[in-house]
Amino acid sequence: MQTILPKALKRGDKIAFISPSARLNNILPIPLSRGKAYLESLGFEVEIIFSSAATTTISDSIRILCEDIHTAFRDTTVSAIICTIGGSHANKLLPFLDYNLIRSNPKIFMGYSDTTFLHCAIQAKTGLRTFYGPSVLTDFSDFP
Repeated sequence: MQTILPKALKRGDKIAFISPSARLNNILPIPLSRGKAYLESLGFEVEIIFSSAATTTISDSIRILCEDIHTAFRDTTVSAIICTIGGSHANKLLPFLDYNLIRSNPKIFMGYSDTTFLHCAIQAKTGLRTFYGPSVLTDFSDFP
């Protein structure tokens, strides 16, 4: 499969925050807002994509997590996607991701820890080069 390299970020580009593993947005709103403010101070626009809908089943949870990812890739104004944190169980999303959507809308995708499942699947199924790197809640939110 041909490797797809996403375009480099430039000032003014939009970055989407997603939470495909641990869902700590409501638990850690201050660090999340610090991470957002930091990236905005560098000249980026930041959008937080997070469905806080209550789920009662595993299939509901998978659907919501996948939809957050799909929303970020579908949005043509988003240039990069950064995961808020790692977590556990991203592997449950792999059969339900829309790899054609991801391939058709290449953009920077970054995160670490449990996000590694997503990196491997996206690279294997789409050819998109992803980036194992900092997450919002563990890296960008602690600055300065």
